[in-house]
Amino acid sequence: MSGLFEKSLCQRQSIATTILQSAVERQRLANAYLLIGREIADKWLIARQLSCYLNCLERADGKLDCQSKVDGTGTKSGSLCQNCRWIADDKHPQAWLILAADESSKTGKLAVEKARLLLEELSKTSQYIRTVVVPDAAQENFHRPAANALLKTIEEPGPSCLFLLFATQMEDVLPTILSRCQVIPVLQSAGSATADVSPNEALTNEIKINFDIRKATLSDALGWSAGLLEIAQQGIEPKLIIDIVVSSEIERLRGAAADDSAIALYLSRLLQLAEASKLQMEHFVQPRFALESFAIAWQELGSVRRH
Repeated sequence: MSGLFEKSLCQRQSIATTILQSAVERQRLANAYLLIGREIADKWLIARQLSCYLNCLERADGKLDCQSKVDGTGTKSGSLCQNCRWIADDKHPQAWLILAADESSKTGKLAVEKARLLLEELSKTSQYIRTVVVPDAAQENFHRPAANALLKTIEEPGPSCLFLLFATQMEDVLPTILSRCQVIPVLQSAGSATADVSPNEALTNEIKINFDIRKATLSDALGWSAGLLEIAQQGIEPKLIIDIVVSSEIERLRGAAADDSAIALYLSRLLQLAEASKLQMEHFVQPRFALESFAIAWQELGSVRRH
């Protein structure tokens, strides 16, 4: 299974790749996934590499799949099987389907007629596992008429169809669509929080000490943020402190997130909180206030999750 996603993508987007890889390994892929965040390029990589793996002719023949060859030996695209090559080039006629508004559209919105044409295509028998990508599922683009045309198919797409929808944040998506998708975070902080952070163990333990989000109160959060500030005043970059905290929580829950959509959603929210806090610091908000805000927001998020 190591060939499902390339190593560099796994390092940048550990939660997303772990969830999807585990789902494939256990043959428990959801009908539809909503990939949220601002890392557009990584969303496309995740979608293409997943579709390639599911449709790889080499893997179907019991050989090393194409992605393993590329990741391990630098094999050029000309050496890929026909399916993987076509998907990589956005040219596969059945396995790789993109549902997006036409650039010439006057409204900029996805036409309901286009959604219905897709439904006709999906109703046909196919030997491929068809990946349907919606590059912009925000309701301003993927508005209600087109969404309504697809709702039943998204909910019950059949055994050979997978929907991957992209959005910047969950709030942008129609509730009827959101309720039918498993949310997966594809955020910049996911990479920095797991791949780039390598603090010594003593510092990590000092940052995490006396704060367990599973039973923390508001008072605990305020006390913990004060401790984080003391550590920052010793010369540790505050944004690095947040990355260490988030990395620890990801490591604790990433395996469970593959089977529990509520945990995946919780981690997605946590990553958004971390990104917002670091953005505050970049805009000259004092570390004390940014760390305190992060601690309080995380405590509230943990409280909601417990209930």
